[in-house]
Amino acid sequence: ILMDLQMPEMDGFTATRHIRLKESKDGGHIPVVAMTAHAMMEHRIKCFDAGMDDYITKPLEGKIIFQTIERILKKIPSSIKEEFPSHSENIIFDSKAFLERLDGNMQLFRKTLSLSLDDITSEIMNLTSAIEKGESSKIKFHAHSIKGVSSNISACTLKNIAGKIEDLSFSDNKSQIKELEKELFREFEKFKENLRELHV
Repeated sequence: ILMDLQMPEMDGFTATRHIRLKESKDGGHIPVVAMTAHAMMEHRIKCFDAGMDDYITKPLEGKIIFQTIERILKKIPSSIKEEFPSHSENIIFDSKAFLERLDGNMQLFRKTLSLSLDDITSEIMNLTSAIEKGESSKIKFHAHSIKGVSSNISACTLKNIAGKIEDLSFSDNKSQIKELEKELFREFEKFKENLRELHV
């Protein structure tokens, strides 16, 4: 099972604990791999404490997914190591990294970008509405969605800003959230301009 950690009804940690509880009664073991945007050691330890077999960080790469599955099937323990942000986090659009994850498939590259642009546009509208209404849970949900889509297409600065909004979603610092919202708009326009310059 590739387990997303943030889901609307039940988070991935709770879902995994339910699976392990059932297995303790009925027997068997279903491999569970966490899909997480967090690379910090504390978060990864939490995955293992919940009963997960391994973890992969977003954006997902086919090669890493297959390596992880192979490691689990061969019962090779996963190493817990902390990853630190790279310089790529300040890049508007890392087109090279995104294309590599798609094995150089330009048709898929353009199609995925088109769909992702629609998704981000819609989620930014939803986020704006949630911020105006002060709905913390919806701010967190929509910011997380923007962060996830941005991460998948290597829109690095968009991902970072959305992540900051997500982190502040339940705080009282509404003015900072509003400033980050404006920054998100600006970066999204820069991202779209970047795509136009690349003739995508």
